[in-house]
Amino acid sequence: VPFHHLAMEGINPQREDGELRTHVPQGGNDVSLRVGKSIGFDDLIEEHERKHGKLWKYKVKPEEGERWKSSEEEKKLYTKIVLRIEGALKLLEEESKRDDSEIVVEGRRRLRLIKEENDRDRKVA
Repeated sequence: VPFHHLAMEGINPQREDGELRTHVPQGGNDVSLRVGKSIGFDDLIEEHERKHGKLWKYKVKPEEGERWKSSEEEKKLYTKIVLRIEGALKLLEEESKRDDSEIVVEGRRRLRLIKEENDRDRKVA
């Protein structure tokens, strides 16, 4: 399941060299989290297996001399899987940024309305 977050840099701030400033998460930050729909790969795997045969399955205890070496066809399958994941993540990122922008705009609108209301109240008083 893909997910995307915005504003995590406030939780674990980093120095310019990429090192964390502190290992203790910092509070007082607004973080947006968007969780996407489950990503399926069955169609890609089925297509691959129809053309090239069953995929090799990793075993917890491989037999003597058995090594995992991906074929060129398997590498192409892995690329298709990664591209599908990447696409889902990019979509979530775009949705998160759009929604975050809408929240900012709505927040500014509400602040403006409150200010206008306060200004009216001061004129009446």
